[in-house]
Amino acid sequence: MSKLRLIATTAGTLGCAFAIGLFMQSTGPVKQKALSLKAPEITQAELSSTDPRLTWDICTTDDPVIGDGMPLEVTGIELTSMSMDHEEMGENLLSHPDNFGISKPPSLVELAKPDAPFRGCEIQVSAAPVEPASVALDIDAPCNPNERISLHHMGMIVTETTSVEGRLQVTIPALSQKAVFMIVPDSNGAVVATAEVPSLADYDRVALQWAGDGGFQIHAREFGADYGSAGHVWAESTSLAGEEGGQVARLGDPTLANANLAEIYTFPKSRSKQGGTIALTVEAEVTEKNCGRDIAAQSIELRDADLPRTQDLVLSVPECSSVGDFLVLNNLIDDLKIAAR
Repeated sequence: MSKLRLIATTAGTLGCAFAIGLFMQSTGPVKQKALSLKAPEITQAELSSTDPRLTWDICTTDDPVIGDGMPLEVTGIELTSMSMDHEEMGENLLSHPDNFGISKPPSLVELAKPDAPFRGCEIQVSAAPVEPASVALDIDAPCNPNERISLHHMGMIVTETTSVEGRLQVTIPALSQKAVFMIVPDSNGAVVATAEVPSLADYDRVALQWAGDGGFQIHAREFGADYGSAGHVWAESTSLAGEEGGQVARLGDPTLANANLAEIYTFPKSRSKQGGTIALTVEAEVTEKNCGRDIAAQSIELRDADLPRTQDLVLSVPECSSVGDFLVLNNLIDDLKIAAR
């Protein structure tokens, strides 16, 4: 090797070391006592399998670069720069390897979590009480466009879909005066939203939930009404006498495979000027998607603002020659007894 090449090589090596030293001193409160942390040996096979999104040029002062804005997390703490206490981090890795389920400190690639939420992708949810004793959820999930999202409330689960902008607005009849909702996207994380619904005591409410192509429906015949008359209330009918009659809300996106769906009947008992019985039935249409199968559902009854009462149902659907028929279940849900006000 010529003297000129030797001088150039030495200068380059010292330059890298000097740059690294300056970087380590300029990135936060690093303790001054020495720390010996030996990097694990990496084979050629490991190098070839290294995640190409994670690169770090040792001769620069740049932070680790991860493609597509992906965060780098170390033991659950997001690493946005190298301004953490390097010595403390190293001592934790060396002194407590069992915390990581390994016998040697993990590499940067092992510490990266590709499935962690991106910075700026936090889900924002607002929950506001609205009538009739319901909660309007406004969900903003900018990094979850056109995605399945599950909404959980007091044992009820419905599956919806966000818009192309990652937005979802849905109104859910409350099953508790202190209503708690968990919003769970398919890809990552969960968010909790709460709302106070004091008017729930003014209503009786019955929900029916199922998954997939059950074809279930709730039907209410208010105060002796016949099928098809003004007092026959279901998801495709209009309410009787405006605010004095009941209504059925249908929740969930039926276009999704195996979606969780629900129908909820609500009656404003505090405003009823008529007393009597509301006959409640659960019906299931025989379709090409459910014929010849067993289908399952669950009812959730809320009366006088007590805790919800649940009941499970498994139903054997007739063969496909009966497509278009309806199965009527009269005893799954108790009829409502309404006193005139």
